[in-house]
Amino acid sequence: MKNIAFMLLVIICFFPATAKSDLANLAPIYGIASTNSSYNGGPNEVYSPPYTPDRAIDGNLDTQWNAGSWPNANSPFWVIVNLQNMFEVDKIVLYSKDTYYSDYYYESYNLFSSLDGANWNLLQSGNLVDNAVLFRSEIPLSAILQYVKVEIPAGTHWAHLNEIQIYGNTSPVPIPGAVWLLGSGLVGLLAIRKKLKK
Repeated sequence: MKNIAFMLLVIICFFPATAKSDLANLAPIYGIASTNSSYNGGPNEVYSPPYTPDRAIDGNLDTQWNAGSWPNANSPFWVIVNLQNMFEVDKIVLYSKDTYYSDYYYESYNLFSSLDGANWNLLQSGNLVDNAVLFRSEIPLSAILQYVKVEIPAGTHWAHLNEIQIYGNTSPVPIPGAVWLLGSGLVGLLAIRKKLKK
């Protein structure tokens, strides 16, 4: 039992709880953004082209990702942000600024999270509306994730996002493989102890 207690103490010391005081927008620090469509821009643009997915995580509300076409529910446009490590996330904020300032203009979104970029968990669905209040959507969380995906399945605009902000602790959470390795060490210690007793 002393060996088990010692190993548990090692796990606690090496993988301490994260501190809420270190919260920051992780997307521009660690994020790599990808998409299934982006627009290179044209004459008389409101925002500065090109409208590539990295514009949605650059920390600047005056730039944007734009798919270059209206959304389609059967094949929605999306942006995926890969934080490159797993982080404890407290909230995600989506921005969809534009210049019409009319409740007629909106776009729908589906927000997902994932640990591996293949299996997705739906966090929230909603609308971003082109007015002074509803162009922003804040989604509270208490989750560990590496990937964030925003789908745009419907709307009166071309599919776009000005910013995806992912707020969490700036220190990555421990790699599960390391925890598994320590668990394997525990099993090995127990096996050795049983052999010594015989």
